[in-house]
Amino acid sequence: DYFVLHPDGTATVIEVKNQYLQPRFVETDRYRWIRDAFVSVGWEYLVVTELDPQTWQNLAWLSRYRRVTADPRNIQAALLEACQEPTPLMELVGKAGDPVLTIAHLWRLLWTQELIVDITQPFRSWTFVHPRTESTVGGGLWLP
Repeated sequence: DYFVLHPDGTATVIEVKNQYLQPRFVETDRYRWIRDAFVSVGWEYLVVTELDPQTWQNLAWLSRYRRVTADPRNIQAALLEACQEPTPLMELVGKAGDPVLTIAHLWRLLWTQELIVDITQPFRSWTFVHPRTESTVGGGLWLP
């Protein structure tokens, strides 16, 4: 379970339940009592299931690129400029420059959600990368 303190001062308690137990749990009096207690102090309360293995694998991969990367050739800007519409991953990398230099910057932009990809599916050369818009954040794509 997690306690999240947001930058604006609001808080969320996230309870993680087994995917097979979660539907029954949210129908119990215990759930309603816990939810009401958190809501009464102004906190949001969420019950979620664990992530599927593919999503975990993708998050683990992208997390390798969480540190700020030196970008003296402005490759990240070139990637953002090249991705004005959904574009296959390797096509986007090729548009922005030398793939050997560009791919690490693409992973970084996916980690920071400056570009968006569906993390529930395996990353492939033909995986579509999306520009970040209000409609691409959440809803099955990279989760906010």
